Amino acid sequence: MNKNICFVTATSATVDAFLKGHINQLAKHNNVTVVTSLGETPLALPENVEQINIHISRKISVWSDIKSLICLLKLFLNSDFELVVSVTPKAGMLSMMAAFLCRVPVRIHWFTGQVWVTQSGWMRSLLKWCDKVTALAATNILTDSQSQMEFIIKEGITSEDKLQIIHKGSISGVDLDKFSPDAQQRCVAREEIGVGSNDTLFLFLGRLTQDKGVLDLAVAFQQLAKVENDVFLAFIGPDEDGLQREILSICNDCTDKVYFKGFTDKPQYYFSAADVFVLPSYREGFGTSVIEAAAMSVPCIGSNIYGLSDAIIDKETGILFPCQDTVELQHAMSRLARNPDLRKAMGREARLRVQTEFSSQLVTEKFISYIHSKMGQ
Repeated sequence: MNKNICFVTATSATVDAFLKGHINQLAKHNNVTVVTSLGETPLALPENVEQINIHISRKISVWSDIKSLICLLKLFLNSDFELVVSVTPKAGMLSMMAAFLCRVPVRIHWFTGQVWVTQSGWMRSLLKWCDKVTALAATNILTDSQSQMEFIIKEGITSEDKLQIIHKGSISGVDLDKFSPDAQQRCVAREEIGVGSNDTLFLFLGRLTQDKGVLDLAVAFQQLAKVENDVFLAFIGPDEDGLQREILSICNDCTDKVYFKGFTDKPQYYFSAADVFVLPSYREGFGTSVIEAAAMSVPCIGSNIYGLSDAIIDKETGILFPCQDTVELQHAMSRLARNPDLRKAMGREARLRVQTEFSSQLVTEKFISYIHSKMGQ
C-alpha cells in the first residue's frame, strides 16, 4: 500500500544535489511530496511527485519564519502524511515542529552538520537550542557520519536511541557513472585552467567562505609556491563572503598560479583536472565533495574535524591535518606535490573505497530500507 511521504528543505538545490535519487525510488511505490523554496521552474522529478513552494529562510528572520511555520501547519493539517523527512537546519526545526503539532506519526530530521560549531556567545547558544528543538520534535534523527553522531550525543543535542546513520555515512553517496576518471576531460580542463601536464594542481571546490578555510588554504599555498615552482591552485565555487580579493592579496607573489571560477553545475569536470583536492573546512557533517573527488581517483587533504575524519582515511585516501594549522596544511600539500606516486596510490584507494561503500545506488537502497522500517513495511 502506498504511503504519503513529505520531504522538506530550505532550498531546491538541496533536493537537486542530495535527495533526487531517494525521491525517485520512493515515488515508484509511494505518494511523495517535496516542499521547498522553488525557483521559476519546477525540479526535475517524476511527474507523480507533488512540488509545493514554501519559502524557508536560511537565516534567522522571525516574521518570515512564523509565516513559513503557519504554511507548514496548514499543509500538514490538510494532508495525510505518514512520514516527514527534513534536511537543512531551519527547514528541520520548522517542519519537525509543524509535523509534531499535527501528529504526523514518523518525523525524521537529517543532520548534515551543525552551523553553531564555529559560532560563540549567545548566537552559538541560540542555534544549538534550535537543533535541540528539532531533535525533540522528531521521532528519529539521521546524521551523515559516525563522528557527527558522536559529537551530537556529546553536546547533548539528543539521545543515542534516536540516532542512526545510513550505511557508512553520506546523505546521497556518489553517482559513479558521473564521477569517474576521464583522461580526455582532464586534458581539456587543465588547459582551461592553464596547468601543464607535469604541474601539480590543488583544487578547492565549494562555497568560498571563512568557515571553509579558504584563507588558510591561500596562506599555505603562498608559502608552498615559494619553494615549489610547478604548483597551482584553483578555487571553484560562489564567492559568498567576497574573499577573492583577500585571497589574491595573500597570494601576492604567486597570483599567476591561482585560478578562480564561480558556481559550476559540473564539479566532475574540475575534479578531473585536479591532482589533489583540499578542504580545510572548520565544520562539515561529512564532506560529500571529498568522496566525489575520491570517486575520480583524487586524494584529499582535509582538516581533522568530525565529518571529514569519516570521509578521509588518513594516510590511505588522503591526509588529515589539525584544523586552522596553516603550517601543517602546507606540509601536507608539499608532501603530495613532491610524491606523484603517493598521490596516485591514495587516489586508487580513495576510488576503491567509494565504489565499495559510497555508491549512490547503495546509499539509496539503504535509505529506502530505513524508511520502510520506520513505516512498518
